[in-house]
Amino acid sequence: MKINKDSRYNQELIDKVYAYSLNRGIYIDLDAADEIYRELSEISEEHKIKAIEELPEEYRGINLNSPKQIVQVMTEHFNFAKYAGKTGKGGLSFGEEVLAKIYEKTGNLFAYHLREYRSSKSIAGKIKEIVDEMDDDNRVHPEYVYGDTNRVSYRKPGLSNLNEKCRPIIAAGPGRKLIKADYKAQEVYIQVNMLNIPELKRVFEEYDDFYAGMVKVLANVDLKREYRNNIKTAWLAGIYNSSLQNIGESEEERKLVKLIKDKVHKIPQIEAYREYVNKNMVHGNQPVTSYFGTKRMLPSWVKNKYQLQNIAFNNVFQITGADILFFAIESCINKFRDLGLTPEDIYIYMTIHDEIIFNVSEDMISEELLKEIEDAMVLDIEGWTKIKVDLEVSDTY
Repeated sequence: MKINKDSRYNQELIDKVYAYSLNRGIYIDLDAADEIYRELSEISEEHKIKAIEELPEEYRGINLNSPKQIVQVMTEHFNFAKYAGKTGKGGLSFGEEVLAKIYEKTGNLFAYHLREYRSSKSIAGKIKEIVDEMDDDNRVHPEYVYGDTNRVSYRKPGLSNLNEKCRPIIAAGPGRKLIKADYKAQEVYIQVNMLNIPELKRVFEEYDDFYAGMVKVLANVDLKREYRNNIKTAWLAGIYNSSLQNIGESEEERKLVKLIKDKVHKIPQIEAYREYVNKNMVHGNQPVTSYFGTKRMLPSWVKNKYQLQNIAFNNVFQITGADILFFAIESCINKFRDLGLTPEDIYIYMTIHDEIIFNVSEDMISEELLKEIEDAMVLDIEGWTKIKVDLEVSDTY
């Protein structure tokens, strides 16, 4: 599918695609849900017991679900007030990130077990929420909504941003398979192409791994596999002009991370676009506008100008990513029509961030079909390099 900056996706078609899938329903593997729920409940109970065992006798009647009591034990017994976050009303809070920091800094086992207890209990609760919404055919029929970045999310029940432990409960259904088609490094692909950074656009053509190619171009060194995650962090810190801790296991890695962050930050196209966003979208109160012209307003509740600048800068790329996904949906629907395929053969089941999940009849699975899907999703965007798509066939998400 050929598109350019002036192209617009077919919103009516996009809405029909989501409405069809959710009316048909998302199949839930009840056996998997029951098994995972039991495992998580057991893990949660184990961490609850171990957390309480870390406390002296006078605190062992604590309710781990009470924020007030957690604050009391964390400040009075452990003297951890200095690590606490703040609630909306200015009170102290000990959320997931705070507990992780406490454990990292002090090795405190109460903080560790409390965090694991909360996490397991929360995931188990999510599974119960989904199962409680099933119809008689083990299907759920959530609503879909467009968020601040115009990406679709699912609610009632919530199926977006599912923890990895939850994902196996989403299944294709009897006689069906899922094809998961995931855009590879979509966010950085959009950033490099939208801002037209020639030396990095070539990386997408010459390297399978963008970050390895980027390090070679900017620092003229070969990227070690164990450095990759921190180099990705360095790219993001450079793009969004955010601070970067002294990260890395070795002096060599720390120096490389800092070098990449500084070089990315100083790329002229990035600096110029950051200034444009700040002037027009933050201080000029113009809507955040994607490469393809989709407009969304900044969240009104955020007052800090620095935060707004980062949100606006990020949302430009995220909204553009949503546009590309919707163009890909349109391209796939056209492809299926041209191939004479019906929804009983294949239909778009869900989208999760930059991934399209297809629900396919088992007897339709073939290398030829995978190639047709890949061809449909690799859009021909004027002036942009071609994006790569990873495809996987499975029974569950």
